[in-house]
Amino acid sequence: MPVGNPEPDAPEVIAEVKARVTQLEKAMLRHRQKTGRRIVGRAGVLRQSWRASPTSPRPIRTLRPRFAGRVDVRVPALLSYRAFLASHCDARKAWLAGESARFPLGTYWLARFAPITVEPSPLSH
Repeated sequence: MPVGNPEPDAPEVIAEVKARVTQLEKAMLRHRQKTGRRIVGRAGVLRQSWRASPTSPRPIRTLRPRFAGRVDVRVPALLSYRAFLASHCDARKAWLAGESARFPLGTYWLARFAPITVEPSPLSH
């Protein structure tokens, strides 16, 4: 939007949108030319059967995000989750070996259906 004009006229807005779309299209064309990637285009899409499916194999994805968000929130959550898993694994090994074990707070299924001890909530004191 032009600076200094709080309420631009419709033709100004339309011209600005057209200019930015043209700019983006040119940038994408340069990117496709540089990478060698092609697009199907409108005519190619219309030639396809509605029953068609991809012939190339689905890409194997290894990323399984459990937490999403800003880095300052996500990283502590991941670290806390790793600590929970490590604590749970240690407690489970001890419990299976017949030793005394305290599972971390957040252990749900075992706490409900097995005779285990779970760390008390810090709010319960």
